[in-house]
Amino acid sequence: MNTWTSDRLTLRAGVLSGALVLLSGCLSVPTDVAQPADGQGASSASLQGGAADEQVLAGKPVPEVPLVGGDVILRAPEGYCVDLETVENRRTRAFAMIAGCQILSNGQMGGYVPPVLVTATVGSRNRGASLPTPEQIATSAGSDLLGGTVRDGVSVAQLAQGGDATLDGGDPRHWRAVLQVGGRRVGLALYAPEGSAMAASEGGAFLLETARSTLAASADAAQPEQAEPALPLGTDEANAAGDNPTPGGVAPSQPRQGLGAAIGSLFNGDALR
Repeated sequence: MNTWTSDRLTLRAGVLSGALVLLSGCLSVPTDVAQPADGQGASSASLQGGAADEQVLAGKPVPEVPLVGGDVILRAPEGYCVDLETVENRRTRAFAMIAGCQILSNGQMGGYVPPVLVTATVGSRNRGASLPTPEQIATSAGSDLLGGTVRDGVSVAQLAQGGDATLDGGDPRHWRAVLQVGGRRVGLALYAPEGSAMAASEGGAFLLETARSTLAASADAAQPEQAEPALPLGTDEANAAGDNPTPGGVAPSQPRQGLGAAIGSLFNGDALR
């Protein structure tokens, strides 16, 4: 990530952090009452041109955005949008942020939703890559693991440290998830204000919902493509990519160096430095 992009994302993260903390402190919303989310943005169906194109051209937040040439369609949960100001879209890698539509639009669209900041990083294509375990995600982050699961092709981990380093006024606890979309590793990370239920028990379900929505949207948009040759097993390139399978398909208890580096690279942009 170049210096200009890093500075831009750092500034944007600071702006969103302030809005999240302000919203969290000023609004008292009963947790047992569903909140309305009227006018949350264009529906998924409307994103195939038309209104979606107008939103993109106007720089307005949208519920989904194509990344890396359309290989990955990042789709936010209901009431949340992709912040177009943060999208960095390259041929082999991409980055974007998700937050509440209401926050991103300065109150012009969307209703109240629990405040969170989610980062999404798309890596280069690597069809042979294995899905990391929650333990491997925590190890690559240098954090203690509070909990995690592997479900529906998504590995989710709750980490004890690091959330407050990315989100001003954030909870040290945060969530990370890794999934495979179109042969690419996608890393998701969720940050929430200190004491938020999203930083505690609810963040994992939110990332799973984001992952499932992204997988479904990406599958709908998938185009037939020519298979890429696999790297020879045992080569430096294959080991660095983390696609050297283990016997019986069982993940090792400790991550290989190449796999740990590959996982860590998905979240390097989260520091926004």
